[in-house]
Amino acid sequence: MKKINLLFAAAFLLIAASSCSKKKNPAPPPVDPGTGLTKITYLGSADMSVARSSLAAAGFGGSVFFAGGSTDNGTTASKAVDVYDALQGVWYTGSLTEARYMLAGAAAGAKIAFGGGKTATGFSKTVDIYDLVKNIWLTSQLSEARAGLAAAAAGNTIIFAGGKGATGVSKTVDIYNTNTNTWTTGQLSVARTGLVAAAAGTKIVFAGGDDDAGHFPLYEVLLW
Repeated sequence: MKKINLLFAAAFLLIAASSCSKKKNPAPPPVDPGTGLTKITYLGSADMSVARSSLAAAGFGGSVFFAGGSTDNGTTASKAVDVYDALQGVWYTGSLTEARYMLAGAAAGAKIAFGGGKTATGFSKTVDIYDLVKNIWLTSQLSEARAGLAAAAAGNTIIFAGGKGATGVSKTVDIYNTNTNTWTTGQLSVARTGLVAAAAGTKIVFAGGDDDAGHFPLYEVLLW
């Protein structure tokens, strides 16, 4: 009987020790299967080469590009491009072919594209494309000059949609294939400006915006 009691006591001590060990050493936080990140850490701040608003940003690989913008809330447009190399932690500068603000940017297939925008004299259809493999700038054009458009990318496709041009709010969609360096066009269901875009998997989503007919915001979401 004493032996049985001793065995029960030993088992109880082992369970208690195991329980205490678990409490003292909690399981690590779950790891994001996509990135391996367990937390976001603030790494400080830096300055762009030119202070400006209404610029566009896009990133690919280890580089983040900030392009264009206005230096005085809409009167003076900038062609400045600030590039942050996230791998080396250093900054570089470049230049768009045309100074403009309210442009849009997105990246796919090792190319970063900035399209549209507003210039000192009107609306722009210019697209500046940086090829990260060849380290050169290329230029192209949207099918329609406009600002306040949205851009997003999936796979090897970059899409610019909506915006407002000289004839009013647009439903135009410009689709850039980074592999073939060719363009096709489409249309949104409703003309709109000030919309937003994002991509997940193989789908690109455009949402919200203003139809400019009474300045009422739209709630419709489009999948591309």
